[in-house]
Amino acid sequence: MAETKTFRNPIIPGFAPDPSVVFVDGVFYLATSSFHVFPAIPIYASTDLQEWKQIGNAINRKEQLSLERAETAVMPLDTGNIMVSSAGLFAPSIRHHEGRFYIICTNATRRDGEFCLENFYVSTADIWAGEWSDPIYFPFHGIDPSLFFDDDGRAYVQGCWMIDRLKQPSCTIKQFEIDIATGEALSEVKEIWGGYARYDTEGPHFYKRGEWYHLLVAEGGTFEHHMLSIGRSKSIWGPFESWEGNPIMTADGKAEYVQNVGHGELFQDGEGAWWAAVLGVRDEDEAPPLGRETFLTALDWPEGGWPTVQQPTMEFQREVKEAIGARRHLPPSPRDVDLVYIRDPDFDKYEFSGEGEGRVFRLRASGSSISSPSGTATFFGKRQRAMDASASVSLDLTATKSGNTVVAGLALYKDALRHVSLAYDFGSSRLVFDVTTTSEDKKQSVSLDAGSGTTSLSFRVETSAKEYRFFYREKDDEDWKQAGLDDTDSLTKMDPAKLPPWNLPKGVTSRFVDTAPKSLKMHILESVPENKAPETQPPLILLLHGFPNLSYDWRYILPLLANAGYHAVAPDMRGFGRTHNSDLSPIAEDTIRPVFSVHDVVSLLEGLGYESVHTIVGHDLGAVPASLTSIIRKDLVKSLVLMAHPFKGIPAPSASSNKGGGDPDIQASLGKLNPPRKHYKYYNASPGAADEWTNPKGEPLHNFLRGYFHLKSADWVGNKPHPQKSWTAEELAVMPHYYVMRADLSMRGNVELDMAEESQSVLEKLPDTPWLTDADLRVYSEEFGRTKFDRALQWYRAIIDPKQAEDLLPFAGTKIAVPTKYVSGTADWGTYQVPGSLEAMENGTSVEPVCWRSAVHIDGAGHWVNMEQPERCADEILALARSV
Repeated sequence: MAETKTFRNPIIPGFAPDPSVVFVDGVFYLATSSFHVFPAIPIYASTDLQEWKQIGNAINRKEQLSLERAETAVMPLDTGNIMVSSAGLFAPSIRHHEGRFYIICTNATRRDGEFCLENFYVSTADIWAGEWSDPIYFPFHGIDPSLFFDDDGRAYVQGCWMIDRLKQPSCTIKQFEIDIATGEALSEVKEIWGGYARYDTEGPHFYKRGEWYHLLVAEGGTFEHHMLSIGRSKSIWGPFESWEGNPIMTADGKAEYVQNVGHGELFQDGEGAWWAAVLGVRDEDEAPPLGRETFLTALDWPEGGWPTVQQPTMEFQREVKEAIGARRHLPPSPRDVDLVYIRDPDFDKYEFSGEGEGRVFRLRASGSSISSPSGTATFFGKRQRAMDASASVSLDLTATKSGNTVVAGLALYKDALRHVSLAYDFGSSRLVFDVTTTSEDKKQSVSLDAGSGTTSLSFRVETSAKEYRFFYREKDDEDWKQAGLDDTDSLTKMDPAKLPPWNLPKGVTSRFVDTAPKSLKMHILESVPENKAPETQPPLILLLHGFPNLSYDWRYILPLLANAGYHAVAPDMRGFGRTHNSDLSPIAEDTIRPVFSVHDVVSLLEGLGYESVHTIVGHDLGAVPASLTSIIRKDLVKSLVLMAHPFKGIPAPSASSNKGGGDPDIQASLGKLNPPRKHYKYYNASPGAADEWTNPKGEPLHNFLRGYFHLKSADWVGNKPHPQKSWTAEELAVMPHYYVMRADLSMRGNVELDMAEESQSVLEKLPDTPWLTDADLRVYSEEFGRTKFDRALQWYRAIIDPKQAEDLLPFAGTKIAVPTKYVSGTADWGTYQVPGSLEAMENGTSVEPVCWRSAVHIDGAGHWVNMEQPERCADEILALARSV
């Protein structure tokens, strides 16, 4: 008899990604990834798809394989994202054939800094006994292997073929026939399908229905663009046709509580009904408190047709037969089957006794802490299965002598780079509450007096969707005292979208443009014509800022351009402001380079829905992507305005460091002057510059930036720029300290040196500077205080690196071939900092003579011409735009 039943999600809560399911003899068996914890590859069982219990782990003996090299590290991706990645075992597939269970999986390791992949399978005849075989390894250059047994008994392995994750995101699915007894390949490895989206095509699973082989894949990466797609073929070797209804599941762009859905398994119950188990996260204000979990959903798959999958929800109903599976009861789970350790535990350091709440754990300290990215620490724990939960433990202080270098306590552990703990430090006889995270502004370390005159301490953690609270007490009859708390989303980077909005002029708005999966979530300021007709697209003017700047530079120019009928857009450039990776991880340094900036411009155009940009404007460092885009993608650019940074041309690599055709080692020559000097670009590229620019934060940073902006403006009487004859130390030495610095001082020190010469009357008026009020400046000091300067300064490291010129070698000597204008302030040394640059634009060396319009020098402006004289700049931009 059929009845309507309610199914609640997630079916496997907390740390349960990449589910795979097989139905055998009335029981559903489910396996998930485990990464760097041991025992590995947990196995769950259910008879009704509602109640699940963990019954074992496929890797439960240290002799089976080592997790020693399952290191936690920051992993750069081709998208510019940096993903905190723990290696180890991931994306298992569980199958059953002729009385044996098989689990096939990838073991990712890091050796000498290289990411290595080993693929293997284990098997057992009795899944309840937990006696899994030693691994059988097979050669396959990739991840996410799956196993398929055809009707004739032949076995095939499918997997995501991936040689290098950074260089090859568009991985594809390949397959070979395997001897299941030995792991020997019985055929060549052949590509069978690239997927629907053809980006991060992973997690393949085969299903044969009638004459069709169906191939399910995950695509789009494991974050917000995650999806499931399906193809089919009448041959196991393809070719596979992609269904026109793909993707069959995704939460991308949907207002769903369960997000990031993908990487799953389709399976049937005992009555032939189809189901799906998939990876997903719960969206609690854009933070997933329990990470990736396993969700169940229903699907309809008619004979000869394609599957239609319901969107995963926290609860759904389905009409099912009384017994989904054929069995009613399952054997009890083995004791401690759900305890986990970090990598390869040393069991000599663990001794357990007792039962229930009175259970005693005797632990011996190891030489490593839970912050170690490799090796093991004395740690054991359980997966957090509920958002609202608690755990407590008592520590016997007499078991270790005071003064010993031992720390013991209670921890919430995600990986080596992200964990929260409350522990007693026997060396200092103090409690320490510690938050370790990849977000610098979220780290905490608080020391508390506790433990004196007592023989034990008790620790407790209480969890919710929003926070973790840690407590302690010295006696059992005392009230708990709070030691500290941590937001659940602090274990990921602060989401810039949650930050308070900037105070913007009328007609200027801000938003994020998602250019993923190929690029970033770019924060933009924009203005559109007030009377723009619906479904019309005004010509686009794109404005790119420099250093140390933001899209905020253009706040007064944007509405002036919109009033003239243009759609004006100013992004925070890569490495600056609120532009960020969609997963909130740090932007990869190797993506901050000149050629990649063209990628960002093109991606932004696509994200805005434009096929071209009418005028691209680049100020200071922003002139680099503006110039390069006009050369590399001149089909997209109709006109160009450069400000404060003339374009000398793209040199050959051998000449890239010889800026003016003069001294090839300008730093050494500057250092020989009396007093010794140094060039600001080389200083900004140095290892310690970011820290010296950033710290101390708060008012010191605010005051430093006030001086820096002032000194490079027309307001400083010391700015009397003139052309430089050559790239030599003697010639450059006449430039101000913000360009050619005192060698013994940081940039802050050089700014302080010159600001000390300003009169008191000038200093008192600085907060009311019309073009940069104190409130305006606060935008910059707070943004750079939050993000620091490291990624922004990476632009200088890229610019002076001769290897970066190799990226541009195909375009060396290519001239700008679109109508071009140069604009600067008459008090701007930037025009002359590289001798001959403006002349190269004027004489046809770097700009086609027919495309050169003019160089305009605006009175009353220095280097920040776009902020000091926004009306004049807008007039010059519009004059060129209207002429095209």
